[in-house]
Amino acid sequence: MKKLLKKYALLLAATAFIFNFASCKSNDDDDDDKKVPEKEQVNSDVTPGTIGEFPASIKSGAELVKTLDPSNQNVILLYYRPDGQYSNWGLWLWPDGGDGTPGWDDTSGKFKKDSSSGIAYMVLDSSLLKTSTAALAAITSSANLNFIIRDLNWTKDPGDDQVMDLASGNKHFMVISGDKNVYSITENMSPSFSSVLMESPTTMKVVLGVKYGLQTSADSNGFSLVADDGSVIAVKDVVNYTNKTDRSKNFTDTLLVTLASAVDASKSWSLQHEKFGKISVNTNAAVKESLNDFLYSDSDLGLTLDSNGATFKVWAPTASDVKLLLYASSEMVQLLKFGHLQHLM
Repeated sequence: MKKLLKKYALLLAATAFIFNFASCKSNDDDDDDKKVPEKEQVNSDVTPGTIGEFPASIKSGAELVKTLDPSNQNVILLYYRPDGQYSNWGLWLWPDGGDGTPGWDDTSGKFKKDSSSGIAYMVLDSSLLKTSTAALAAITSSANLNFIIRDLNWTKDPGDDQVMDLASGNKHFMVISGDKNVYSITENMSPSFSSVLMESPTTMKVVLGVKYGLQTSADSNGFSLVADDGSVIAVKDVVNYTNKTDRSKNFTDTLLVTLASAVDASKSWSLQHEKFGKISVNTNAAVKESLNDFLYSDSDLGLTLDSNGATFKVWAPTASDVKLLLYASSEMVQLLKFGHLQHLM
């Protein structure tokens, strides 16, 4: 009987040990379930914040412009072609809303080539732009100057419309054949913005003068959108424009910037960054997107007359102001139309 009781006690002890071990393991499993998984690490091309180097031709252009315009008084466009052939090339040059024909007439075949660097240039002043009065006015007022580098057969290099952002205060710019960037040439060649284009009310395509290492998760990367009245729209995310879904491709000079909220097109905006400075942002594309390609559904534009008087109505969502010209008689309108108004004076 004693042996039986002893065996029974040993069995109870073994059972208690097994039960206790199972309970402990169950608790451990619960703890494992509660653990927060570690954030997935993304292998990136470069360390975030890395700033790339300027091409050798850009550095040569910066040295050339010191000789051409040491006092930084003139607007100069530098152009580099590896083949060194510039004689057939000129500029289709126009301010916002203007016509490029006068620019072509004034600049066709007028690139001057620097023999030591192989870089060509044009000084855009009154001695060159004899008929491009609108372009000269844009230069004087530091407005955007649009251009296309083209030849006699309308071959474009690199192919897209480009912009000299004179509003930024820069006067010297450079284009490399086949490269869609417009490089701002400064004395010390610090990193800068090349261009910015709103693609929707909350997104923009941004081109930098050099490549920049982006964060591998959603982040502003130091960019912000600031209005002339001081209001700010936060940047929600920045990714590689050509690899939008692959954050490992984080070293790029072309960015897709996503804003936290839509821009107010009634304000003037600039994109800013501590390392790249700032650049003005044209919101026309964003307004066009939000207003369905500028379509207006009603039929009451222009002059409407009723018993209460005259109503003048226009649809110009991107205009900063509207001017109304009133004439004392229809005879004055006709004379103005045919260019004979001076006979009334």
